[in-house]
Formats: sequence, C-alpha cells, structure tokens
Amino acid sequence: AKKLLQGRAHRRYVSAADIINRAGVSRRALEALAEGGAMEAISGNRHASRWEVAGVQRFTEALAGATVEEKAIALPAPTEGQGLTADYRSLGLTLSQTAWYYSGIAFLGGVVGIWLGGVMADKLGAKSKAGYPLTPAVAFLISVPCFLLAMNSGVLVGGLGSQAALAVAFVIFLIPTGLNLTWLGPITAAVQHLAPAPMRTTASALFLLINNLLGIAVGLYYFGKVSDVLKPVFGAESLRWAIYTGMGFYLLAALLFFLASRRLERDWVD
Repeated sequence: AKKLLQGRAHRRYVSAADIINRAGVSRRALEALAEGGAMEAISGNRHASRWEVAGVQRFTEALAGATVEEKAIALPAPTEGQGLTADYRSLGLTLSQTAWYYSGIAFLGGVVGIWLGGVMADKLGAKSKAGYPLTPAVAFLISVPCFLLAMNSGVLVGGLGSQAALAVAFVIFLIPTGLNLTWLGPITAAVQHLAPAPMRTTASALFLLINNLLGIAVGLYYFGKVSDVLKPVFGAESLRWAIYTGMGFYLLAALLFFLASRRLERDWVD
C-alpha cells in the first residue's frame, strides 16, 4: 500500500503496466487489486482489469520508462451478482463467513460499547448531569482517529497472511464500533429526563423516530450519493472516501453534546 501511495503522489496511474513498473508491486499484489475491484477507475470493470493484469510485464532496467501501446479489448462489465461474489472472494470469505465476521464485530463491539457508556455516564452523572452527554462526546472524538485507523488497517496487516490479516482487522474494528455506541444508554436516559414522567414514553419514541429517520434513512442515502459523486475520481475506493466524510458528523455530534451538557443540569426533570 505504501508503494502504491508513493507512486501516485507524483501522478495518477493510467494502466496496470504503469502500476507494476512505477510502484514496483508484485504481480500477486496487482492481481489482488484487480480481483478486489480497485482498478476499475483505470480499466473500467473487473473483467477488463483481470485481462489487463494477465498481460502486463515488468520492464527491465534498460526499458525503464518505456511505454507499450496496445489496443484495448472491450469486455462486458460483470453483473451485480458477479461483482458481489468477487468482493467476497477478494476477502477470502464465503457469503456466510462474511456475515458472521461483520456480525461478530457489531455484536462484541456493540455490547461492550453500550455497557461501558452506561456505566461511565452513571458514575459521572452522579456528580453532574453533564456527564451524560459528555460521555458520548468524548467517545465520538476518540472514535474518529480509531475509525480512520480501522478503515486503513490493510496498511498494518498487508504483510500478514489472509487469515491473520482478517483477525487483526477484526480486533481493530471493535474499538470504533464500541465507541460509536456509547451514546445509547446515556442519551436515552437524558432524553427521558427532559420531560415529566407521564410524557417520557412519548419523548423516547419521538427521539428514536428522529434518530432512525436521520441516521438510517438519510444517512444511507447520503453515503450512497457521495460515493456515486466521488466514483469518477476514486473508482472502487469512492465508498471509502464517502465514509471518511461521515467522520464530520461525529465531530458535529460531539460539539452538540458538549453544548447540551452546559444546560442539561437545569433542564433535568427527576
């Protein structure tokens, strides 16, 4: 990954031959890029990427900097099902294994994060009600660099075997997953105490309605749209960069939680 980034710092790659000769990556690494869809911005689709990689050769020192003109062959783009299958194959996992992998991250990280957020908020809240919004505010600020690290865990595990790389990435992703869910207990409790006892069920229902409308409905549309907008520039990596932009929402949420902590004490209803 470092070789690819160093080579791209000067100018964008224009072909598989350009990548292997300028970045100095191995043929196996180049095949993995094609299989994972990382070369779609260059070749157009996975089928064309595989074809181009199959015929690429590393130049000798005497031919360094030379170019080879070869007529491109138009290959049909893979279907959505073929692309999905290739995605799983590039990870070395089957469909069911992928489901278990991601559900394990969500389950373990979620359980620890929700429990830890509740415990810490109750301890801080015993001294000041500001502790309820401040707990997720701090967690969100910590989660941003952790999530960026997790999204780029391939740089850390690139030299490991596929199974070891998946294991390390699993552990790394647990941290931001847990931190992102520390808000659930403290904020739900705070929302309930902003209204009198007879209105707390309605207050919680309205909060969850708005949270799901913005977080799930609008959120999914936002990332899909941004990914589509960025695809001409980043190709198969467009979704990764769309997710990067979402880190700004965590920073905004942390700011809003901090501002709320300054008024929560006086607005709290026992």
